Amino acid sequence: MIELEEAAMAVSPMPHRVVVDEVLQLGPHLRRIVFEGETLASLAVSLPAQWLKVGIPDVSGSGLVQRAYTIRGAYRGWGVVVVDFVLHADAGPVAAWARRAVVGDVAYLGGADGGYQLDPAADWYLLAGDETALPAIASILEFLPEDGRPTCVVIEVPTVDDIQALGYPDGTEVHWLARDREPAPEGRLRETLAGLCLPVGTGQIFLAGEMTLVSAIRQDLAGAVLSARVDAAAYWTREPASRSSSGQTGQPVLQYV
Repeated sequence: MIELEEAAMAVSPMPHRVVVDEVLQLGPHLRRIVFEGETLASLAVSLPAQWLKVGIPDVSGSGLVQRAYTIRGAYRGWGVVVVDFVLHADAGPVAAWARRAVVGDVAYLGGADGGYQLDPAADWYLLAGDETALPAIASILEFLPEDGRPTCVVIEVPTVDDIQALGYPDGTEVHWLARDREPAPEGRLRETLAGLCLPVGTGQIFLAGEMTLVSAIRQDLAGAVLSARVDAAAYWTREPASRSSSGQTGQPVLQYV
């Protein structure tokens, strides 16, 4: 394993060699890994829903397998970055690595990119998505203004046991949809959002998840909500042919649809 790591370092452009400092199982389909590394003190994280690439040594020793993931938390003073991994049944190589990772395992991280800019002039916010959007939504909640501004959050997860305790300011309503409790062929997210009674005024909407569903919901919102900016991100797709070097199922590269 040491030889593979040395070979990966020789060809890797990724600036941060890190070790797994802590592993937390948040639910049957969600696993948190806390990475520690001296160079992480230089990682620039200033917005919610920023992402970075996580790399693991290729089995051939010729380089790294890389996938993009949302940064759940970054603590520069401690040299720590937190990433929550979604554990799908058809997990790609990095998610499969995360499923079996233990304290002391080595990985590589790229620089922080992207992020979500909250509009301070918005009268209300709506944050919605499936489990792949949960790390981004959770980080956005921590950046919301503390003025009681109406905020609605709708998150669909595989099971009741995947529901998490989240931090958010007064004025926030959080609705959890668990597919094992309310089974539906395509989940309940679209139906639930269609039934929402949104506040008056100009809003800002963050929507992320499976590509086809996000596209359909975005069209629904465009027709029903005239006074809101809709930011829709496709994090994954059910179509296996679309899987590419940009990421695995659940990767959080922002792709507007």
